Amino acid sequence: MGVGLPRGAKRKYLSSPSGRGPRKVGGFSGWSGGAEVGVGIPRGAKRETLLPSGEERRWGWGSERREAQVPLLPFWPLRKARFHLTLRANAISLVRYINRDMTSMWETGAGLSAAAWTPLALSLKVAGWATALVLIAGVAVAWLVARGRFWGREVFDALMTLPMVMPPTVLGYYLIVLLGRRGWIGRWLHEQFDLVLMFTWQGAVIAAAVVAFPLVYKAARAAFEEVPRQAENAARVLGATEWDVFVRVTLPLAWRGILAGTMLAFARALGEFGATLMVAGSIPGKTQTLSIAVYEAVQAGQDDQANFLVAITSLVCILVLVGSGRLLRVRTA
Repeated sequence: MGVGLPRGAKRKYLSSPSGRGPRKVGGFSGWSGGAEVGVGIPRGAKRETLLPSGEERRWGWGSERREAQVPLLPFWPLRKARFHLTLRANAISLVRYINRDMTSMWETGAGLSAAAWTPLALSLKVAGWATALVLIAGVAVAWLVARGRFWGREVFDALMTLPMVMPPTVLGYYLIVLLGRRGWIGRWLHEQFDLVLMFTWQGAVIAAAVVAFPLVYKAARAAFEEVPRQAENAARVLGATEWDVFVRVTLPLAWRGILAGTMLAFARALGEFGATLMVAGSIPGKTQTLSIAVYEAVQAGQDDQANFLVAITSLVCILVLVGSGRLLRVRTA
């Protein structure tokens, strides 16, 4: 008896080459993808399964059985083992595919190193100087707004926060009006010091600093407002000057918020694009930062170079954020 014959199918045995007819012996039957598997057919005998559609499926015995297209797996442990082997083979293929792509990416990166490291170095230089400027200016303005009481305080706060929500191209236009050779500040700098900021890396620093300024300012103001006034008043009663109160009391209690804002400002200055492009342009090796280099590579259809530059930018930003988080945890502990 067997299990697994399609409905309406018929089975017949063909005689063996020796001429003996089939004889029935003890055995077992199992399920294998809709075909009957049986033991008890004489060596050399063949079995036919006639399907209702007229299609024949032939199964041999002995050496012919190994040539069957449908694998014979009569027990569920064997089917489970086959599933695990298939899953393992797919996992190995996936790992090899990823390894091949990573190897190709690094080979491409090695060939594009000259075109990638120059914008990266310039971006780090611009972001470093911009962060230093906004750290000094942001902390000073934040302390003034947090501790001062003057008319138009909220309007002034809105103006200081405006670069955070204003489109970078609009900021770039304002900077052109101010810093251009015919601008209000640019004309004075050119006449007095023969200094031109347009299409220079110094102009890129100013553009990145303006965009990143609100991040330091808002974080520092929130940190200063959390410092208790009683601690500052106690220092004044003991004879400390305002500078001593700021350096020895206010700043140590607010440094974590200031540091968080500074790290965010650095990451923002590193990825600045719109205002920098309008003020400094895109001069390779001079004003072409990493984000502008990505834009130029995409426009030129250089996908390999764009992918490599994007990977570098993402890696640097992640390292900056992870480093700031670890620094805050270490100092807090």
